Amino acid sequence: MKALHLKARDHARTPVQWDSTPHAGFTTGTPWMRVNDDYPWWNAALQVPDEQSVFSYWRKILQLRKQHKDVLIYGDFEMLAREDARVIAYRRKNGEEHAFVLVNFTNEAVEWGIPRDSGVAELVHERYRKLGGHGTVLREGDVVSLRPFEAMMFIK
Repeated sequence: MKALHLKARDHARTPVQWDSTPHAGFTTGTPWMRVNDDYPWWNAALQVPDEQSVFSYWRKILQLRKQHKDVLIYGDFEMLAREDARVIAYRRKNGEEHAFVLVNFTNEAVEWGIPRDSGVAELVHERYRKLGGHGTVLREGDVVSLRPFEAMMFIK
């Protein structure tokens, strides 16, 4: 039994918290494991209409992925920040479509220099320009500031 408990996944998960009804809407019966006590406040039904929720974030990300699948799924992949453990930075390219993704995996602000000869600055600048960019003009060697756990994606 000890070996079974070590390999079981139940200790690492809980029933899905669908809504604020008994047992979080997971079942009308008795679940085999306890539902977390926070289900009345943290559940899928409350996330769906909230534009700032995790659900809405992932819905937007999946829409972007579907809209730009040629580059985000099928594009050539190039890692740009192998030496920096704080961030993941990569570029994808498929024909004329380009994407650049930069993610800060720390709980502190990070400044990341755009590598020279990476072709990323033009893409980042173009995206900033489309968004109103606050007058920001980025060039090769310029620095992008990322807040804790912030992710940026630029697609052209």
